[in-house]
Amino acid sequence: MIRIKDSDKISLGENIKNARQNKGLTQKNFAEKLGISQSQLSKYENGKAVPDGEILRNMSLVLGESINMIMCEFEDPSRTSELEPLIRNN
Repeated sequence: MIRIKDSDKISLGENIKNARQNKGLTQKNFAEKLGISQSQLSKYENGKAVPDGEILRNMSLVLGESINMIMCEFEDPSRTSELEPLIRNN
């Protein structure tokens, strides 16, 4: 299992929150679309938990953004190899 630093959890959480807000979704609406509780989404957004690969894929579909964009806030093909283990192993 890959360990994620606390600072990276917070950054990921901020990216999720920013992407959600950019799409005009509330936490409640987004959580419902993902099939998770609002409290779980809040944990992701606050860096208290990290979404697994399935949740990341669902976030990508709901938000219309790539997983790279959600995780890094920019499209950088060179980072894809770093992100793949996170998606597969979670």
